[in-house]
Amino acid sequence: KNAISNIAYLETRVAKWDNYDSLMQRVEQQLIETYSQFKDRLDNVDLMDAKTGNELISILLSGLFMEPHMTLSMPFSLGTKLAVAKERAIIDKFKISNDLQLKPFEYDPEVYRNMNRRIRLGYVSADFKLKATSYLLRYFFGKHDTSMYEVFLFSTQYDSDERMKTSIKADWRRDIAHSVEHFVDITDLGPTSRIKLVKEVYGIDILINLDGYSNNGLRDEVLFPLQCAPVQISMLVYVGTMGADYIQYIVTDAITSPKEYEEYYAEKYIYMPQSFFCKL
Repeated sequence: KNAISNIAYLETRVAKWDNYDSLMQRVEQQLIETYSQFKDRLDNVDLMDAKTGNELISILLSGLFMEPHMTLSMPFSLGTKLAVAKERAIIDKFKISNDLQLKPFEYDPEVYRNMNRRIRLGYVSADFKLKATSYLLRYFFGKHDTSMYEVFLFSTQYDSDERMKTSIKADWRRDIAHSVEHFVDITDLGPTSRIKLVKEVYGIDILINLDGYSNNGLRDEVLFPLQCAPVQISMLVYVGTMGADYIQYIVTDAITSPKEYEEYYAEKYIYMPQSFFCKL
């Protein structure tokens, strides 16, 4: 069954339109059936129960399963796209919670109402290198009001090859790192060390996800599912909903995410006045 979803995705990538409509309808119907069958079990899965959780994930992965980013280019209903994202979010949260035997962290809002310090913003990305994200944001981070915000950048991947930087005469990682107070490479840190660094050592208040469901295998899959900051936001790279109860907001705009589509997002909107697509 998973082969069908992968074929459907790949055919859109190579513009192969033979039997496109019927194939898409078949895939969407099977996705709906899978999610409907396991919705209650997904919503109520015990994060600490390895046996039950792993059995559920095995069943899901042996049936029809699709990565959320694949659905963005497909003509599925918004409800189907939300369901696929929710399924992925629950699996991610279960896997890390169960592996570390940690439930997502909770916070008392009263603690944060009268803080006598700057707000600590943490941006997490696998793209702090010669990637489009860094090109778009290379001047963005330095524009923060440092009297109000203390900015941290957490890189989950190594820098680009020196030969590549030389060939295009650019070093966006260096430029970005020099524009903020804290640039931290967490590529080699294990899950427990990442959590301790972000939550305890730096005490991040707002954690911003610059990967979403892109960068599969490279993005951080620890900090966000465990709610390592009181407020967590999705921004820029992934324009769809993450379907996750651990992402409270998404930075978007009225064209990309119309008000009438809000019910199909797990996040609350943070509207930019013109476009969410930032280039400074």
